[in-house]
Amino acid sequence: MNTLNRYNKSLYKTATGIGLLCLLGFPIIAVQAETAVEPTQKIIEVVADVVTDKKAPRATTQSDKALKVVTPEKVKALVDSGIYSLDNDAIGILQNPTEALENFPTNRRHEIDWVKALNDGLITPRANIDGTEVVEPLDMDVLMEQTAMMPHVTFPHQAHTEWLACENCHSEIFEPVKNGNAITMGKILKGEYCGRCHDRVAFSLFVCEKCHNTAQ
Repeated sequence: MNTLNRYNKSLYKTATGIGLLCLLGFPIIAVQAETAVEPTQKIIEVVADVVTDKKAPRATTQSDKALKVVTPEKVKALVDSGIYSLDNDAIGILQNPTEALENFPTNRRHEIDWVKALNDGLITPRANIDGTEVVEPLDMDVLMEQTAMMPHVTFPHQAHTEWLACENCHSEIFEPVKNGNAITMGKILKGEYCGRCHDRVAFSLFVCEKCHNTAQ
């Protein structure tokens, strides 16, 4: 009997407390007994990956755009490209890109490997339009060590000065001073520094090993 009385008193206090909370405007949430969690346990929320239809059309990516531009079979005919003026008779003597790039070497992203094409003698850049000047390459490498956790970058002047003059880069794009350029991948991806050419004409920014080529 004493046990029953204590139980009834406890139940009365609990009901009274709940009623008081309701009057004060506190929300009361009922929880089933089987969902109770011990204070020492942790509740882990798991979010499943979204399953997409593999047959659904895929948005065009940077990779897709690059492939459409540089892969020979994807290059349009000169007259259909919208780049050249059809009023200029010179269009009749221009070489179709499909023919010009057909046997050019490519990298793992199927983009033209211009340096290899140069080394293989497939192209011979001129120092000026009429070929009266001589190209003067600069054989000097620059080690870039501010690469966070990525391998360092060894920048080869040789490969660039085979067809670019110093004035193409210095000093509008790069200050020719050690540690004088606050280069970041974010800026490069926005088209600054190396991004002036790479991912446009030169190889893609996503062929990481081409630049990050030196162990720390």
